[in-house]
Amino acid sequence: MKRFWLYIFISAGRMSYEILHSNLKNILPSVTTIHRQLEEMNNILEGEVRIEDLKLYLQKRNYPPIIFISEDQTALIKKVQYDSASNQMVGFVAPLQEQTRFPRINKFPVDSVSDIENAFKNKTLAINAYIFMAQPLVDGSPAFCISIFGSDNRFTSEDVYKRWQYLIKEAGKHGITILGFSSDGDTRCLKSMKIISKLSFTSLNPYSPYFQANYNLENPAVFQGTIHISTKLKTRLLNENISMNMGGKRVSIDNIRYIIENYPRDKHLLCKSFLESSDKMNFNAIDKLSSEHVTNMLKEVPNAEATRQYLILTRNILDAFLLKEISVERRVYLIWYSTFFMRIWKAWLKKNGENIQKNFITTNAYTCIEINAHGIILVIEKLRQNGISEAFLPWLYSSQPCEKVFRETRSMSSTFSTMINYTLLDVLRRLKRIQAMHEISTDLGPNFRFPRQENKRLGNNSSVFKVTEFPSTDEMINIIKKAQEDALSDAKKIGMEMNRDCCIEINLPTCDNPEEQEEVQGSIIITDTISKEHEPDLEPDFSNEDREFLEYTSTFNNYDSLYLRDYTGQKKAQKSCLSVTLKDKKTRIIKKSTLIWFFQEKQGRLSTDRLLRVKGMTVKNTHKGLSKKKQFRKKPGQGLQPAGNIKKRKMFRQPHERAHKDSTSESRSESDEISLESETLSEDFSDLEDCHNESTKMPVIQLESYYAVFYDTQWYLGRVINSYSSEKFKVKFLQQDLDTFKWPKKDDIQDVHKEFIFYGPVSLSGTEPFSLKRNDLIAIKQKYKTIKSIKSLKN
Repeated sequence: MKRFWLYIFISAGRMSYEILHSNLKNILPSVTTIHRQLEEMNNILEGEVRIEDLKLYLQKRNYPPIIFISEDQTALIKKVQYDSASNQMVGFVAPLQEQTRFPRINKFPVDSVSDIENAFKNKTLAINAYIFMAQPLVDGSPAFCISIFGSDNRFTSEDVYKRWQYLIKEAGKHGITILGFSSDGDTRCLKSMKIISKLSFTSLNPYSPYFQANYNLENPAVFQGTIHISTKLKTRLLNENISMNMGGKRVSIDNIRYIIENYPRDKHLLCKSFLESSDKMNFNAIDKLSSEHVTNMLKEVPNAEATRQYLILTRNILDAFLLKEISVERRVYLIWYSTFFMRIWKAWLKKNGENIQKNFITTNAYTCIEINAHGIILVIEKLRQNGISEAFLPWLYSSQPCEKVFRETRSMSSTFSTMINYTLLDVLRRLKRIQAMHEISTDLGPNFRFPRQENKRLGNNSSVFKVTEFPSTDEMINIIKKAQEDALSDAKKIGMEMNRDCCIEINLPTCDNPEEQEEVQGSIIITDTISKEHEPDLEPDFSNEDREFLEYTSTFNNYDSLYLRDYTGQKKAQKSCLSVTLKDKKTRIIKKSTLIWFFQEKQGRLSTDRLLRVKGMTVKNTHKGLSKKKQFRKKPGQGLQPAGNIKKRKMFRQPHERAHKDSTSESRSESDEISLESETLSEDFSDLEDCHNESTKMPVIQLESYYAVFYDTQWYLGRVINSYSSEKFKVKFLQQDLDTFKWPKKDDIQDVHKEFIFYGPVSLSGTEPFSLKRNDLIAIKQKYKTIKSIKSLKN
């Protein structure tokens, strides 16, 4: 029962559980007991390959020792956090092991301030979480996380290949068979799959000459996610700049638009948003577009033969893997029919001198289709040879276990929270809870019902065609030959009359082809180890109980004061704190998490919009900010103000100094924060700059009036108390707390050049704390953002 209540605690949240416990005290275990039970479960460590845990997971649930592995990545908030359980900084990209290409674990310990400083100086922040999931080949079984780590998206096909080889070797040591690998069309994973399968390699095998790959039943099969293939085909279909030619007829979205505009909606079940190309991962759209309703209606639309055939091919590719109620023979026929038709189509374009890149599907999508067609043959032969037909579950041969866990982690936010993005440490902690929920619902399944958990599992929603015996090799060959004949016949009907020889020509480009090259060359992951400086002795008068703290002084020896909480003398805080020595030789005990916050100049931001988040994950976009190492800049040495106080700012440098120093990575990341607005600004920069020049031409500055002043980090509100000239003034600044202002305990007075005063005069309302009129506050924020955008664009 305790495990059941742990499930309730995780799924409902602490607040709901406390309400239940308060009213059912003698029935439910306490929150402390629940927490203790959760802590007893193994933590998921970044970079750890959990093959031994996987073995126990399979044995405990009597699952067969045969799995399918998928990999994928999702975007993170770029932020470093302290994990007290492992005494590690989490959020950096760890260096890779040469042999396995998995990251080295425990590479960012926090034993001194120098560890923190050196990491921020020399290491790269993770922008994605890269995950490997092991799917037991039992219908409805939850997947198991083998490994997860932070990535900057800079890896190569060689890294992918070596990781797979390592997983095969380690799994074999524990008696686990990896049936295959799958991914989502990433070019680096695709290249590794071509290397393993030797696609387009002609050899003597039972399925020659149609089967042109390495016919080695000892190797794992490789697959590309069928859902991702279909969305790639949809994206190609909706591309206004591409007009695919099929037998002299055009594959056109206009044919589908005609159906939407001229037929009742209950007949086609479509909506106009399905024809928008902005959401490239909208599977529901292509699922409806390729439905039998639509393809049947296209028979009545003039000149829609090519479009109809394109959608039929898409539907066949989907059904071959996702439909659970069809036979093995039907699956083989569907995928090989589509493969043969693609070969015929490509050969026809080549014969007629058509540009294949503009008139055919993308090379990536075509390669994925070929890989899946060859992969399903290999899986059937492997399973027939080993006598385990029950493991033939093609709907599990995809990267959907990864997508599923990403959805679960994003939805696992606290009560009343709408935040769906997370840091790397958040992912690790949520994965532990998700794994606990999966194990509990599986183990207690015979005695308890978990409707939501059952519905979310892959392959649990329809009847399954149970494979008791595979068709023989001769029967498989006959199915493939029939698929070939039907493909040739349908191609002829559409105007592409070709001979049988074209059905054995794959014509995949080599890896040197520009279209097939990896978008990322090499790796910038740092593998150098940072040597620690010798740590000086602690002060003689320092208490014995605090001598366990380590000390590092070079970072803070220029500070007169440090307005961070001092934990000196508190025994409970010893493990989570470090000692620092200031300019006055006094020692402070500061929390490690606070020191990490101190060194982290800017926290990354991630859009909550799925379309923008996925777009930002592309290789092209993620590497814009990684071409140069981040330049670490120390805080000024005059001392820090409290978090609520006005900080000692990088104050008014001369204009030429500001222009020089603003060209840092901080400026660039600030422009990224403005995102869509800055893109609009850059399209018409000259007009915006003129507008900026007009807006910053302040009238005569009035003494004892309040103005908004521009700084690198943010804007501040202050009162002009004196003037040196018409261009230089003395300003007494207010302290801001959200949208209110008050005078700080210690006066903050600075000399300000007129060029940095960008709005005012304004009136303050009420007594202290003061407030601004809403229209003034909005105008100040908007003007500050505009000026900041212009500075970023200039640099």
